[in-house]
Amino acid sequence: GARVGAGARVGDGATVGDRATVEAGATVGAGARVEAGARVGSGATVGDGATVEAGARVGDRATVGDRATVEAGARVGAGARVGDGATVGDGARVGDGATVGAGARVGARATVGDGARVGDGATVGDGATVGGGATVGGGATVGDGAWVGDGATVGAGATVGDGATVGDRARVGDRARVGDRARVGDGATVGDGATVENTVDCIVIGPLGSRDAMLTGYRDKDGELRIATGCFNGTPVGFEASVEITHGDSAHGKRYRAAVKFIREMIPAKTNTAPAAGKAPSGPEVSE
Repeated sequence: GARVGAGARVGDGATVGDRATVEAGATVGAGARVEAGARVGSGATVGDGATVEAGARVGDRATVGDRATVEAGARVGAGARVGDGATVGDGARVGDGATVGAGARVGARATVGDGARVGDGATVGDGATVGGGATVGGGATVGDGAWVGDGATVGAGATVGDGATVGDRARVGDRARVGDRARVGDGATVGDGATVENTVDCIVIGPLGSRDAMLTGYRDKDGELRIATGCFNGTPVGFEASVEITHGDSAHGKRYRAAVKFIREMIPAKTNTAPAAGKAPSGPEVSE
């Protein structure tokens, strides 16, 4: 039969199935269901109307919000939070201290790493991975089998296509799109509204400069070439002007100019863009 630990609370109309366990100090809300063989850890909370399906595990001190569903065989780690109305799919894993926002969906066999955050209404596809400490913004989509690396950020409303890769510590801006099977490298930056349909639409070179920063070339939403590194995100012409101010003809300056030349050859821009189209050049924008 079921086991309910000391000090646990099972609300009105809730169901705890055969061989299920509700550990000491846990709470199962009104109308919630903990199905056969499932486990709700010590001090955890399963909200009103929520469902923990057969064989699923909710870790110690974790929270499953009202009307949320943890599907069969899924795991929600210690101290993690699954928001109201969210779904954690069959066999999926949500790591310790991670957050899955209200109305979000984590697909079957997907992984959300320790301390990662999936925003409200976001979708992580079947078999996808969101690495430890990564962030997937509200309303964003990470496609089936895609990979978002440790510490990476996928902005609000952005799309990472099926089988695509966003490397460790990379940033994909709000409403940006990374196409199916495309790759954004470690430490790269793809700006707001930009599109990377193919791997050749985004190039990362580095480390460069005394700060060992990565330099990213990518197409923006209008198909124009952009350069991003540190706090600079603008046109190649604007970047070269900033390099001239900061580095002149030094070794760092030569390497930056060589990198931009290579990026231009690999990702030709539609037009030659004036410096004013990027951020105004200034010394601190380029690593010294």
